[in-house]
Amino acid sequence: MWTRLSYMLAAACVLAIARDGDLPTITRKWRIPGEINAHQPVVAPVLSPDGSILYFSRKYFPGNVGGSSDPDDIWFARRTSDSTWGTPERLDALNTPHSDVLFGFAADGKTALVQRGSGNGETEHFVLARQVGQTWTFEPITIEGYTNRSSYYYAFMTPDMRTLILSLQGPDSFGGLDLYVSHRIGESLTWTTPRNLGSTVNTPGMESSPFLARDGRTLYYATTGYGSNGKYDIVMTRRLDDSWEQWSQPIVLPEPINTPEMDLCWWLFPTGDTAVYISSDDGAARMGIYLATLEKKYQPLPLSSWTVRFAFNSSALPPLAVPDSIVQILRRARRITIAGHTDSIGSDEYNKQLSLARAQSVRDYLRRRGVDASRMTLDGYGKSRPMAPNESEEGRALNRRVEIEWEQ
Repeated sequence: MWTRLSYMLAAACVLAIARDGDLPTITRKWRIPGEINAHQPVVAPVLSPDGSILYFSRKYFPGNVGGSSDPDDIWFARRTSDSTWGTPERLDALNTPHSDVLFGFAADGKTALVQRGSGNGETEHFVLARQVGQTWTFEPITIEGYTNRSSYYYAFMTPDMRTLILSLQGPDSFGGLDLYVSHRIGESLTWTTPRNLGSTVNTPGMESSPFLARDGRTLYYATTGYGSNGKYDIVMTRRLDDSWEQWSQPIVLPEPINTPEMDLCWWLFPTGDTAVYISSDDGAARMGIYLATLEKKYQPLPLSSWTVRFAFNSSALPPLAVPDSIVQILRRARRITIAGHTDSIGSDEYNKQLSLARAQSVRDYLRRRGVDASRMTLDGYGKSRPMAPNESEEGRALNRRVEIEWEQ
């Protein structure tokens, strides 16, 4: 379980990797002051979508629901300035006397991916926790074919709730924990069988705590596979296509981001220039939650497109399909192209009409949100431009889409 993941050591595996010439320049790194780091260990820092609230888990803290024997409870603190945070509060609605860890939010900030402990220390219980007013509801999710041979794990959910990136030890793992991708099936609470991200991302060591930036391409994660005496380092890679199997050579982030101790759980602020993560300082080697800034050219790629997925045979726009951050960008865009697509099921003429209806749904939504319709161009390509093979349901789900592209 997560309890041991925070301190796990793995055998060092030194591999070839990009070095000094390609490394980001860090302008600043500092430990969050005050009560957040007053009790150690703290793990799994996660930011709200707007960056105003920091969530984290406190381990074996006397103030947890189950007291000092409670392995993880979720706490939060509100940001009061660029460098200070308010007093941590326990998020009672999400906590049990067992292991409770928050792994991320949907774009609305009201739906969270949470692991709620069963108390037996054996099985992951991922749920979607939804907030309505002051009340939270919990919906268990299903990940088809989920098999984890390790008691360690981690998860990341994209803000549109369409994709999970999982850290687990599967039957095809290259070593210990590997990173896998799983896609949501329609609007159900079921995700596809996890698929390994491949040998560029994964090593014979351990890969954990993935964070996919808002560009949908830049992936940060922790790995023991590049030295550091078997302890975790933060690395960065970029997705090269839509297969989820082709990645750029990972870059180990330099000192002071990475230290001789454990560095993991990287999470970017919405601005993309600052991260919160678990690390230590050079002198006292104090573990805790730190902040670090990145030079602009090493931040996630600037957005110029967005993809919306649709349910089978439907042109209804899914909830959270176009987050507020994308709407704000589109309000400033000079030219916007909205292109609808379908899978291969059905006639050419039917799919042509369906793809156009999907594009119109997106246009109508954007117009209601204040985007100038005169700058939007629509088209429907039916099934003529698949981005994935139509032989599997996973491939067909990827093809049921609308692609929004823009120029600033």
